[in-house]
Amino acid sequence: MSKALHQQQEHKVLTPLERFLAINEARLKRLQLSVSKRKAAFMQALPVLFHLNDSTLPGYISDKTPVGIKDYTPANGALLEARRIAKNRHIGRRTPRKFDILGLYFMGSPGTIAYNGESDFDIWLFIDSDVTEERLGELQRKCDLIEKWAKHQNIEVHFFIIDPDRFRSGETVPVSSESSGSAQYGLLLDEFYRSSIKVAGLSLAWWMVPAKDEAHYDALLSSQQHLDDWKPDQFINLGGLTHIAPEEFFGAAIWQLNKSFNSPYKSMMKLLLMEVYAHDPTGASLLSHRFKKQVYAGVSDVIKLDPWLQILDQAEEYLVEQHDGQRLNMLRRSFYLKIGEKISETHHIETWKRNLIRKRIECWGWDEEQISELDRRENWKLETVIRERADLISTLTKSYRFLSRYARHQAGNPHITEGDLNILGRRLFAAFERKSGKIEIINRGIAPDIREGTVSLHNLKSTGGAASWVLYRGIIKPQDLGDSTHLKRTANLIEMLAWCYFNQILDAESQIMLYLPADCSVNQREIKTILESFHKQFPLHELEVTTASLSQPVRLKTAALFVNTGLKPKTDPFLADTHLSSQRSNALSYGGRHENLTITFDMVFVTSWGETIIHHYAGPDALIDCVTEYISWAPVSQKQAPGSLRVYCYSPGYGAQIRKTLNTLFDDIIAHFYTESGSGHGRYILEIENGYQTLEINNDVISHQRIPDKSALLEYLAEPQQQFVPVNFGPYACKETVLPAIYTINKADILQLFFYLKDNSAKIYVLDEKGSLFYDQVTFNNKHSLFGQYKIFSETIIDRIGHDNMSALFNDAHYQTEMYLIKNDNVRGFEIESLLVLMDRSDHFLSLQVLCDQDDNQVEQLTIFCENREYSSLEFGADLFNQVARQVMKFRGSRQTYPVHITDIDLAPALLADKDASQLQSVQLFKYKKTIEAQLTEALHKL
Repeated sequence: MSKALHQQQEHKVLTPLERFLAINEARLKRLQLSVSKRKAAFMQALPVLFHLNDSTLPGYISDKTPVGIKDYTPANGALLEARRIAKNRHIGRRTPRKFDILGLYFMGSPGTIAYNGESDFDIWLFIDSDVTEERLGELQRKCDLIEKWAKHQNIEVHFFIIDPDRFRSGETVPVSSESSGSAQYGLLLDEFYRSSIKVAGLSLAWWMVPAKDEAHYDALLSSQQHLDDWKPDQFINLGGLTHIAPEEFFGAAIWQLNKSFNSPYKSMMKLLLMEVYAHDPTGASLLSHRFKKQVYAGVSDVIKLDPWLQILDQAEEYLVEQHDGQRLNMLRRSFYLKIGEKISETHHIETWKRNLIRKRIECWGWDEEQISELDRRENWKLETVIRERADLISTLTKSYRFLSRYARHQAGNPHITEGDLNILGRRLFAAFERKSGKIEIINRGIAPDIREGTVSLHNLKSTGGAASWVLYRGIIKPQDLGDSTHLKRTANLIEMLAWCYFNQILDAESQIMLYLPADCSVNQREIKTILESFHKQFPLHELEVTTASLSQPVRLKTAALFVNTGLKPKTDPFLADTHLSSQRSNALSYGGRHENLTITFDMVFVTSWGETIIHHYAGPDALIDCVTEYISWAPVSQKQAPGSLRVYCYSPGYGAQIRKTLNTLFDDIIAHFYTESGSGHGRYILEIENGYQTLEINNDVISHQRIPDKSALLEYLAEPQQQFVPVNFGPYACKETVLPAIYTINKADILQLFFYLKDNSAKIYVLDEKGSLFYDQVTFNNKHSLFGQYKIFSETIIDRIGHDNMSALFNDAHYQTEMYLIKNDNVRGFEIESLLVLMDRSDHFLSLQVLCDQDDNQVEQLTIFCENREYSSLEFGADLFNQVARQVMKFRGSRQTYPVHITDIDLAPALLADKDASQLQSVQLFKYKKTIEAQLTEALHKL
């Protein structure tokens, strides 16, 4: 008890309000004495920052910002500190005309036994209900600026703006890393009432109502009877509190589990307190009630009234009754670690806090070894942290399960909004849910530093032949393995190093001793470089998960792809064919032998919910599996790309080439699927060794197909399509062919013909109206005649398709024909030029029209009109092509047997297999054209 308070009580009997104010003053003084000079100066200046609205003070926004604290006059010390901060000796000369702020309160650990130098300040700022939303927004920005300013002073501050009227109605601030949002209301009010310290402003109306009358709180305040000093406009009224609603425990338990990530011991104590409350639905066990009863009974000793000591006493009593020795021990350990006083160290100055803790541990019967172990917390290493984590999770989980069951059985709908529940649930899922490849974070608020100075890393094989990486503390040689316990075992090296990095076990100063078999090429330099890559790609200070991220679906935030880690190159770079290699720089199909230099892939990625996941890939589809995994994290329809991915490879000789190839490839995939300039759909083709892989996305579902060689690729591209499907080639695919160039200008509803002429041979590429490819190679005598023949055929069939395709008619689609000439040189590569073919009146091409059908026995029947003269397989049978060839020769007037060109062709629906007649495509007609022309040309040669 303070001396001033003792003297006050000797002269007169204090009213309830005077008792609360005296206790508040004692708590405030205790807080001021326990903080650093910098924090004490901040506490002095704090109310002035909100009482005056001066542009030289931190947090100034505008003249409209709410200002002025009711019933507050700055003391000289507060003004001096504010003037020092603002460097303005005129601060305080003007007083506010309006008082928008009702009060300023600390809540939580300040002023209690649990407060220490690392504790933050949670500050409730009560405002008048008349403050408009616009001005309230300015006040919030002012608070944000003051928080940032305080952070530069190494002071952590969190402001919560509260409108008492809205708070009484159940409205809460949004959930955040510091605010529980709608997760808890009564529990929060209970904590505020028993732990709050008024810094400036009005007192609490709750102080005026005796604990025995809590059930009649509103009626008593309304009647204004039997309440000394009561004036409604001179108090902050947050409402009465008779009990905690069962509906509140579920959301509150989830909130405390979320807080346990950084403060597991504090959260464990609060969860146990909630268990106590849940076992007493009458509300008699509420610590706020106990606190008020003690004050009304004349108790003024702030130690007896300390909120954290009361939590300890209440929880101890409960666990003793439950015969739960395991959690009782964990509770006491948590309290001791929360307080932070190292009793085994004798060089400290004896304080009331140390004396109190010493008496407690004597009652608990702790020996020196137990105390020393807790006092060595700063030096705890991995094994200790793992054991402690298991005990904490067991205790936290037991409380959570009880509270969630209680809430389900005793309550209706939980007092937590769906949005807040999603955010908190997602944070829990990310932190605790185990799944394949996920890196489990061991040290969450348990020990300050678990880094290892020296470790030994072994690559071992089991009796079954499976290899694994095993980590030991210190220098452990192979002959010592039988007597040593490992820290971690993983299937591959990247998983091991990722686990060490994200758990902060290894850093740049750590010594890593390697014990590896002869066929493993990993060295210390490579391991150090990989750890540096982690630091570059995943800076730990940037991995904090925001509430905004948790309110959105999970996405891939950033990723790293490690290639061929620890493997020797398949080809000796010094013996490679440098000429061939330079001509084919694609690391997936390298050099003259088209060799795939990539063997294994380890993809490490961090999600927006804070999970770290690693997947290992090997085998023929390893790269495509990586690409599929990467794209699957970001639905293409949303046009939001997954986070950045960088490739790391340290293979001797080829590392740089692999990095360049894969970084270019992933950048191109992003540009193709996710940017405005990219098509975002269609087929994407990669070249790997002598074959290809295709990617296709339909309705945000990605699929892939392996194509063994170039011939199979042409067949794949020739397949008919239900609708126009563009084809995109990766940055290295088919570079020596014209395919990427012609597909670049491919368009829907256009029949495009490309001619590549060399001597008297022509390669002909046709991209039809749906993007399917037809390819042929023919000889010719006259290129103009060749162009003219294809022009006539193309325009004829495209008109036929336009009339046959009913959907095109209904959609008013207009099919067109375009012709191009392909040129190629060794410098510029392939170039495409438009080809304009003008038909002269003197030009006469033999008219050959082919009709294809089937009889009842599914035997193909052909009818060929040569200059309108009909030849049918029904009439001529196997001699049909000979008969037509003879007629062709008559029209030529010579014995020339150059190739025949069909001018028109039509296929009956029966010949389209499972396709509807409405799906007839030009590519199908070109295939029939090629087949029939070959038979006619053969017949000509026989003549």
